[in-house]
This record gives sequence, C-alpha cells and structure tokens, in this order.
Amino acid sequence: ENLNLWDNLTAQGYRISALGSTDAHGTPHKLLFFKIRILTHSYLFGTIRTNVLIAEDEEVSENSILEALRNGRSYVANYRMGYPYNFSGGVYATKKTGVSFGQDIRFEKNMKFYYNLPNSAKVTLVREGKRLEVQNSKYGEFLISESGAYRLEIERFGLGWIYTNNVYVIE
Repeated sequence: ENLNLWDNLTAQGYRISALGSTDAHGTPHKLLFFKIRILTHSYLFGTIRTNVLIAEDEEVSENSILEALRNGRSYVANYRMGYPYNFSGGVYATKKTGVSFGQDIRFEKNMKFYYNLPNSAKVTLVREGKRLEVQNSKYGEFLISESGAYRLEIERFGLGWIYTNNVYVIE
C-alpha cells in the first residue's frame, strides 16, 4: 500500500523521500506462568533502517543528515535480509556524469541505472510505479530509455531488502 501511494504521488510529479524505521513496543505476552517478549527491542531495531548518503567531502552533522533526508539522498534497508554495506547505485550518462538517489540528471541516449550489491539479489527497476525490468545479480545495469523518476526494489529470499529513493531523469 505504501509503495503504491508513493509511486502514485511520484507519477503526479511530487518528490517524496522514503524513510524506513520500526515501531517497537516490546509488548510482553503471557505464556502459561511466564511473560515473554516475542519481538524484542533489540530484534526490531536491527530490522528496518534508513541509510543516509553524504558526500565524502561533506561534514557529517545534524544539518547534513537532515538535508540528505529532505532531498532523498538515502535508501531504506531491511538488515534481517542482509547488511547493505558497500551497496551503491545511481544513473549515469557517461563515466563522467552520474547521480545517485534523490538527484536529477538530464536525459541522454544510452543512460543506465547501475547497482552494486554485497550479495546477489532480485533487483527490479521501477519507473513511477511501473516495474520495468528484473535482474538476479550482484552487479548490473538497466538501460534508461526515457525521462521519469526511477528507483530500485531489491529482494533477498523473496522478501524486501533495499528500497531506493528515486533518481530523477529530466528532459
């Protein structure tokens, strides 16, 4: 439902950044004479997280983190499906011009949306809610044939692992 709403708003021209987190309550449950916590805080806080992308030459501060989140320079990862360390992705026209999540790039012929993952996974290219192409790989590229808002949905073991914010390919 959330992905559909996000994609519908994106298709209407809105630029909305996705954030992911858990809603951890750690509610105890009674089992015979014992109280147990099925989903503990330590378990839940190790699941869904938003990873923020900050330029190497930029100081990590509250302002830089908020600015990155505001502009969609982030992605959501489910750490229970695997650590996303060294994950990267974005769109490039030539080896000299490229952008990552939350950024704009002018459409050119032969543009590609690339990804590098720490583990093989099912990677789906999504353009404004339409699933365009699927690959099962650790590294890959998708050809971009028109302008629009593009993102990746990445699954492992049949479950969501990484959801990127959009890259905006503009006319």
